Formats: sequence, structure tokens, C-alpha cells
Amino acid sequence: KTINRIFIQSHNFDTFTIKYNTSSDFSTPISFSGNTNTNHYFEFNSVSVTSVTISVSVTMTAGAKLNLGEFYCGLELFEMDSPVGQPLRVSAKAQQQILTLSDGSNYKNYVRQLRDFLIRLNCVSEAERLNYVSLYERNRRETFVFIPNPATSSDTWDGLGGHYIWANEPDFDNYTDNLVANGRDVNIQLMQAGGVG
Repeated sequence: KTINRIFIQSHNFDTFTIKYNTSSDFSTPISFSGNTNTNHYFEFNSVSVTSVTISVSVTMTAGAKLNLGEFYCGLELFEMDSPVGQPLRVSAKAQQQILTLSDGSNYKNYVRQLRDFLIRLNCVSEAERLNYVSLYERNRRETFVFIPNPATSSDTWDGLGGHYIWANEPDFDNYTDNLVANGRDVNIQLMQAGGVG
């Protein structure tokens, strides 16, 4: 598989490396010592891999068991090209169940917090529009990964990223203000997908 992106979420790794094909470094080597961040996002040159290995020698709390919420490696489809339009709207929701107990009090069974996104873009070029058309077609067969605020390993990444589905109809055919010269409007509703895509 060819990859150029990796992210790890909700981990407790202090000193660790990530390599491919047993011992090869990525174009930007991934190596940490004294790490305090629990989420990381990495970009590197495309490389064909048969395996990706995370080696952890020290956890954030000495002697703690290794924790890793999600590990993803894949290939970037495209990066949004300086979008014009309304700010990205985030809709947070908790996946939970509120149970009423026999004495009338309540108990909450919390699973996790989900985030959906509403994206409204204006003045999208024809070349950029084709990226969205292709993404919509891919979405008919499989989920895709969306990372709203990617930050490289030297930055603190907010950890937002996961598998999504494009939930609304393909809304990328109308011209902004009905003028061809303005480019297109693109409206996307992303909903968090279940399982791994």
C-alpha cells in the first residue's frame, strides 16, 4: 500500500518511533522522546509499505500499559484549496444512553463524543470541484478520512479526524451568485461513520 499520512489518537507514548518495512524511516522521520501530546498527525513523501511499526520504549506514566485509541495510515486524496465561504460548522454530539432507575434517578452510560461537520464553500474552481465530485463518488463505495485541522508533528494537533460519510445529496453544481465566472458553490454534510473504512 502507498501511504503519505499517519495519525495516532489517544495514546500514552512518551518515547517512540514509527517506521515502515521494519526499519526504514519516513522522509520526515517519526521519533519522539519526552512527548506529552496524546494525538499526533504526520505528513511525509509517498512511500510503498508492507508494514508500519510503532516501537514504544517509555510511556507517559512509568510502567503504565500501552494505550492507543486509533492508528491510521493512508494516502491523502486532496487538501481543500483555500476555501471561501462560511466557517466550518462543527456539530458535537455525545453517543450515550440515559437510563431511568427504579427510584426515579438517572444513570448515564457514556460511549463517546462524535463530531459531524457542515461545510459551505463559495467560488470553488472547476479543478477543485472535480476533487469533490471524485470524493462523492468514492463515498458511494466506502468511507473516507476527514481531518479538519491537520497539524504536523512539530505542532499540537487537536486530534479531530476520523472516518466520515458524505450524508447530503451531491450539491456542487450551482454557480456562486449564478455567475459562471465566480465558480461553484459546494455544500457538504459530513457524518461520522461507524467502524473502519
